Amino acid sequence: MATRRAAPGVCGVDDHRHRGDSEGAETAAWAAAIDVIRKPAPRYAGRFLHRDFHPGNVLFDMPPTSAAGARITGVVDWAAASWGSADLDVAHCSTNLALRHRPAWGLRWLRRLRRRAGCWPRPRASGCTGGCGTG
Repeated sequence: MATRRAAPGVCGVDDHRHRGDSEGAETAAWAAAIDVIRKPAPRYAGRFLHRDFHPGNVLFDMPPTSAAGARITGVVDWAAASWGSADLDVAHCSTNLALRHRPAWGLRWLRRLRRRAGCWPRPRASGCTGGCGTG
């Protein structure tokens, strides 16, 4: 099957962005990612980070009758701990949930975290004032 390609310079965009093949889509995705990385880092309040935060590193006390009453009792595996934006731990956990279960799980966790913490993920325009430590 032949790949259809737009003429170079169509719409002022390089040919690879118009390809119908996966190589063109991958190249365009990498170009977009590089554009984001080249921008200045967003401002943040530095916090102590776990850097490998996900459900597998959280200890729970589970009642014998129902998981609904589970209580967090600890967090383990601090080998990658560092200093930075708390958004990194939030993003890492959400990504782990999405990859392990499906994308909806990661998004659901973000919504619940925001509802409980009052600010994660913080709205870009207003910043965080909910006491979660990110801003």
